[in-house]
Amino acid sequence: MIDPPPSHILSSISSELKRDTFIWSNTFPTHLVCGINQRLTPVTSALLKRWTQDIMQGFWEEFHLCSVEVHTCGVLTYGILPAGPEIPMLSTDPLPPGEYGWYFPVWLQKAPSIYSMDRMPSFKVIQRSHIQRPNSCTGDPHRLYDVGPSVQAQVLQHDKNRCLFSGTTPPELTEITWVVPPYFAYVAFPTTSYRETAGMSSDKLETPSNAVLMHKDLIPLFNDNAFSVDIDPLGQDDYRILIFRELGSARGLLPTHMPPREPDPQFETFLRGHFHSSLRANIFNGDIREEYSTNTIVRMMEELGVGEKDEDDLAPMDDPRWQTVLGKEIWEDVMRRRIANADVGYDSEEFVEDD
Repeated sequence: MIDPPPSHILSSISSELKRDTFIWSNTFPTHLVCGINQRLTPVTSALLKRWTQDIMQGFWEEFHLCSVEVHTCGVLTYGILPAGPEIPMLSTDPLPPGEYGWYFPVWLQKAPSIYSMDRMPSFKVIQRSHIQRPNSCTGDPHRLYDVGPSVQAQVLQHDKNRCLFSGTTPPELTEITWVVPPYFAYVAFPTTSYRETAGMSSDKLETPSNAVLMHKDLIPLFNDNAFSVDIDPLGQDDYRILIFRELGSARGLLPTHMPPREPDPQFETFLRGHFHSSLRANIFNGDIREEYSTNTIVRMMEELGVGEKDEDDLAPMDDPRWQTVLGKEIWEDVMRRRIANADVGYDSEEFVEDD
């Protein structure tokens, strides 16, 4: 019988993104820092270094990775132990799928600064939540991607019939879209210093440098942060297109790198904002404890009769709650404690050998 996958793989985020690589904080309990689907997005330690340093800027600290074993220490609670040699921060060797710890040079038990940034949904998911729960601040959430006629005219004049990614395309197959929809300035540029450095505010995003002509089949995927462009001016892989989720037939419209275009520092700022948002939506965080608070766990344990001295109060095993992710975790914890108590009882017994 094959053991079921650990619950961090079964979290809705990790399951949806089909992650196969998990990087944990050197804390107790440990927290998931990154989860990656390397079938789509291969990574190296050096790549993670560049991405996290670019996002965190002055709050970033040097680190190294190490293969680890993840141990269950309670209900949805884990600890890690090193299980291999250090992986240097600047290593460009492919990182095999598996479990890793994020360690600092000085022996500190703390999470990297990137963990302090909340995981963000994709632009499309945020829009969907506003459609389901409209409020006066967003206006009409169906129009968050609308590009005004003045900006559209300037983009058409600049881009002609060239899709940002697929090149010359029949006009009927293209539309104009934002790189970072103006409403999402607060998530694409999440800190005050970041916004000041980029000179960003919602009104300043309504500029032709923040809008492009794109194939209609790519626009919903781009707005859903399913793919983006990695700007690496110091490397040899600049403007590489990274794919984070399955794209279906639209995958054939994307080259490996974004085609060259006239230099525009402001456009690069918006493109970098889209890329950072895509990393946050698809790779960073996603710990299962983000889905199950301590109160939720305690309440479920009480409802199932766990934690009481008299286990006669346990809910019957045909109760459907035992079959949920949380219910299965709670039952496994019950069994671990029973085994531990049985072992203690066994070790304390006195055995007398007959002469």
